[in-house]
Amino acid sequence: MAKFTFINRLKIQWVEWRAYQQTLWNIRRDRKAINRAITRARNKNELDGRTYYILKNVAGGFDEVNSNDLRNLRLKGIRYFPRYQDYNSMIRECFAIVTSNNTVRNSYLDVMKQIQLAENDDKGQEDH
Repeated sequence: MAKFTFINRLKIQWVEWRAYQQTLWNIRRDRKAINRAITRARNKNELDGRTYYILKNVAGGFDEVNSNDLRNLRLKGIRYFPRYQDYNSMIRECFAIVTSNNTVRNSYLDVMKQIQLAENDDKGQEDH
């Protein structure tokens, strides 16, 4: 009986280890995809000077888009990105912003600070 429980424990540990490794692989893959999207956005920004947002599309990939691209996709009825209520909700979902405009960059940083403060307040309320 002891051999049977030992083998089952090994199987469970193998399944847990494999799931953990797959999670790490997915995180690494997403990081690389985000970095590639940022590089593409920087190249495009150098050419035309527009603001590019790094968003996750409905297929699970990461793309760089500007506001004109988003508007054109919506007008054509293509649901390649989730529908955002307003600019701030889109900023919250952004993974990064590539821009040469200081006001856009500062507004992005302000929204991110507000999100972090809200998360910290939520954690503080959960502790009490």
